[in-house]
Amino acid sequence: MKKAVRWILAFLLTGSLAFLGASWAYRRAVAPALKDGGTPASPAFRARELEMIREKVNELAAIHGFQAGPVMNTLTDEVIADLDIQAAAWWNTLLAEGTAAEEPQMITDSIREQLSMDEGFIGGNTEADAERKISQAESAIERAVVRTVLPMRGNLMTLAMTEAGKRVDLPSLVHFATGIPLFLLALCFLLSGGIACMDRRLSESLRYIGSAMGGGALLVLCILALRLLAPVHRIIGEASGSLLALYGDISSGITLRMSAFSAILLVGCVVCLILWRRNQSGTEEVRKQP
Repeated sequence: MKKAVRWILAFLLTGSLAFLGASWAYRRAVAPALKDGGTPASPAFRARELEMIREKVNELAAIHGFQAGPVMNTLTDEVIADLDIQAAAWWNTLLAEGTAAEEPQMITDSIREQLSMDEGFIGGNTEADAERKISQAESAIERAVVRTVLPMRGNLMTLAMTEAGKRVDLPSLVHFATGIPLFLLALCFLLSGGIACMDRRLSESLRYIGSAMGGGALLVLCILALRLLAPVHRIIGEASGSLLALYGDISSGITLRMSAFSAILLVGCVVCLILWRRNQSGTEEVRKQP
């Protein structure tokens, strides 16, 4: 009877460990956005944003007829860093308060100045036509840059959050989700203690705890494989390249953490089973002695 109960507890421990690994990885992924004011993008990711912005500016230059080089010179790392700070605050407001804040705003007049000095762009136009062309191009460039840093439409997000707020308390849901790993960690300790307390010899429980850790590691790898095989990248990539870059940055962190957690469980499984096997061998040798 005790053996059956211990295997049941080991089965529950297996599932708890697997969900602990997955929930911990996702909690760590969203944790930077939940800090006060959010966490701006890293310099490496900001460099990727600049490359995507360069591609969009080149496309706009071909459409509107301005020179892309001088315009890109105005989009310095400091300008993008300021937008990243505003975008981080936007995500923080969305997750912590459940509301969509105002979109980031570019604080620079350099784009208009460069467009005004582009003779090939405004040459041969009247002052009114030149001003109109400059305003259209400037607006398109700023919109493209903001959409790269924050690939969300503010008006649609405001509408979506208003409707969602009528049905779900998003801040409470996010707070609950971030607390799940701590609950699962406590549950794992409780189940492990239950297995250990069912035998006077602690070494005997290592067999069940080690098996649970091995099963948990395999389940984490299965969850990771299912997530990687799902066509999420393709779907997001078709919607927005910048959103795909943001998702990829978050996804890589989740993959790394889940893989590390699985490796830790596998090591724990091997150690527990080796110790249990050594104890079994020692016990058999004592029994064989006259």
